[in-house]
Amino acid sequence: MRNFQSPTTIGLSYRFIQSDVNRSAPTPARESPLLNSAGVNELDGSFYLRLGDYLGFTFLSRYDLSTTTLGTTTLGPHFLERDYLVRLISRCNCWVLQAGVSDKTNPDERLFRVQFTLFGLGSFGRTPVPAGFVGFAPLAQMQRQGVGPAALGGLSN
Repeated sequence: MRNFQSPTTIGLSYRFIQSDVNRSAPTPARESPLLNSAGVNELDGSFYLRLGDYLGFTFLSRYDLSTTTLGTTTLGPHFLERDYLVRLISRCNCWVLQAGVSDKTNPDERLFRVQFTLFGLGSFGRTPVPAGFVGFAPLAQMQRQGVGPAALGGLSN
């Protein structure tokens, strides 16, 4: 019998968008502030460490490579977001417990989330897995459709 444990994985991506990339497009004055931006220059990383068949640890991060000015404060390169997650899967593959801490810079907040899922019945709590990390699969799926937490809508946003 297969379990829902994922293999150890690592991911890295770089995103760059030039500042005021839409400036040359003619826009009405009212919409102009929406199209002007400081741009994006960041690294995104993900790491999942499989610790046996039933336990895993994840680290996700977004790192801004640009210098940012907030009011009178100037920030050099800094972390935008860091997420730490732990996943515990039962030996019978009938439940999973996920817990995570999220540390964000803007707004300055720390969140702790827990989710408990009974496969085939549903889940309780809010997933600690942040939305927007491309390629991060909360749990490996079995080959047939309708099995596992993603089919239940429980382990990913």
